[in-house]
Amino acid sequence: MSPRVSQVLFILFNLLAIPVVIFAIYDIVLVFDGVRTESEIIPLDTGSQYLLLISVFWVLACLQFAGLRGFTGFVKRWGSIIVIAWFIICLVVAGLMPIGLRSMLEKAGYKPCQDTAYVSRISRGDSLIYVKSSCPD
Repeated sequence: MSPRVSQVLFILFNLLAIPVVIFAIYDIVLVFDGVRTESEIIPLDTGSQYLLLISVFWVLACLQFAGLRGFTGFVKRWGSIIVIAWFIICLVVAGLMPIGLRSMLEKAGYKPCQDTAYVSRISRGDSLIYVKSSCPD
């Protein structure tokens, strides 16, 4: 693969990461908003937080930019540590966020029910709905 094509693909992945990360954060915001407004049904996809992992491309882009600006010593010394640390932070957040959201929903009086709208999943996590009353059939 030529350097030009690989750079274009790298930029495309960075651009793709923007709506993906926004979706993951928006999903969390919807849960908080549902609890705040005391919605009857709050959907929760416990796997959508793993979409935050694509933000590693932003870290790689920042390191590439720093290298192009003459900070090659910094990039050589700290680059791999920064990328690995960011990946681990995203992984921990993605793993712990569903636990915190479930706890918050249950403390607010919601009960988990299986979301019948989802037939199957190919990603990690569960598609649940939290309801104030009894589970819908």
